[in-house]
Amino acid sequence: MLRRSSIWMPMLKEAPSQAKLRSHQLLVRGGYFSQMASGIFSILPLGNRVLEKLEKVVDSEMQVVLGAQKTRLPILLSADSWRKTGRWDQTGDELFRLKDRRDNDFCLGPTHEETVTDLVASFGHLSHKQLPIKLYQITQKYRDEIRPRFGLMRGREFTMKDMYSFHADEEDIMRFYDNVCTSYENILKKLGLDFVKVRADTGNIGGNFSHEYHILADTGEDDLVCCDSGDYAANVELFEPEAKTSTDVFNLDCNCTESTCSCMGKGKLRIKKGIEVGHCFILGTKYSDTLKAIGVNADQKRFPLIMGCYGLGLSRLIAASVESYRYHASTTKVTADDAIVWPRAIAPYEMIIMTAPGKESERQKRKDIVEKDIVPYLSETVDINEVVLDDRWKESLGVKMAEAKLIGYIWVVLVGKKGIEVHHLPSSNIFSVQHASEIPSIISQFDDRIQK
Repeated sequence: MLRRSSIWMPMLKEAPSQAKLRSHQLLVRGGYFSQMASGIFSILPLGNRVLEKLEKVVDSEMQVVLGAQKTRLPILLSADSWRKTGRWDQTGDELFRLKDRRDNDFCLGPTHEETVTDLVASFGHLSHKQLPIKLYQITQKYRDEIRPRFGLMRGREFTMKDMYSFHADEEDIMRFYDNVCTSYENILKKLGLDFVKVRADTGNIGGNFSHEYHILADTGEDDLVCCDSGDYAANVELFEPEAKTSTDVFNLDCNCTESTCSCMGKGKLRIKKGIEVGHCFILGTKYSDTLKAIGVNADQKRFPLIMGCYGLGLSRLIAASVESYRYHASTTKVTADDAIVWPRAIAPYEMIIMTAPGKESERQKRKDIVEKDIVPYLSETVDINEVVLDDRWKESLGVKMAEAKLIGYIWVVLVGKKGIEVHHLPSSNIFSVQHASEIPSIISQFDDRIQK
């Protein structure tokens, strides 16, 4: 069990003036990350706990469910392969470019399609028996944004999970693509997020089929066209290539005429705001043809490997989780200004134990209850790695509770004038207990994840 006095949480009373979004303001104030330069951030210890928990959720889906293998590709990429695929010139100014002392061109990787294809191709022609190959990594990516903004939402350096798959035929890649989409949905459901899957343009990465995953939030930058009675959803760029804003879409016919939509022509198209956190592509043979990633079938005939790529922005997903608090807090009393309501799966800590200050004799009595009763019992019954003991015995209760809401603890165990109280912060429910042994049963009414 960690003591609050031993944890570095550099919190701010006010957010920086350039922080416009709620997520940016709260994550900076709460000591989750700190801006070092425009679009560049240091992830602080509290933020790193959130990121590591998110990575565990992602790793489980990638490895256990999809059978993918985790790897680590270089961040510094040679321009040679990028020139072969044409992306060196197509990508434009958002690509971070640099030269070594021998005047060779390199870039900082925004994506790794060329690199992973080169890697697979370097092992020669692959037997169909070796396929499919499914590789993923969680690493830093780089993009020279013309206007970095909104904190972790749109930075020049960001954390991303990117996976690449190589297949022998269309049937196999379609099956795997569908499985990846299901895993993405599982991840977002585990986080309790309100999301939508939309058809999307393949853009600079290429390919002939792609979907985006968006977290619904009023502050989202993307306009999504969604049927209100069916399952059709698309990014506005794919729905209407000439439309640049939601106003342009509203000027179109708003009846759903998509033949594949389950509404059977009875629905209306509506605009929703989304934050893009994931993108899946079927690339076909765009990269394997050019970079010579070749397979050999049962008849010893050679064929270019069919590729897919699948991205999930982890740092953006953290910010989006905070930004979409209305979904998490839709039935709670938590206000927008002073609290983070984390998805339970990635909350940095589950519980904090604290006392009200009072006179010296009262403080000592409450301290004894905490150290001799509550802490020993909880150490045997809950995951102590998820519990913080606030050992600032003289600090005011108002300061402690305000901090607890900003950090986003799920539970506060408070020893004060009324004895032992258990606060469930997201719902503002308060339970009075006589002994620490009652605490686990209260927790189990909401979620038993903290228990051993």
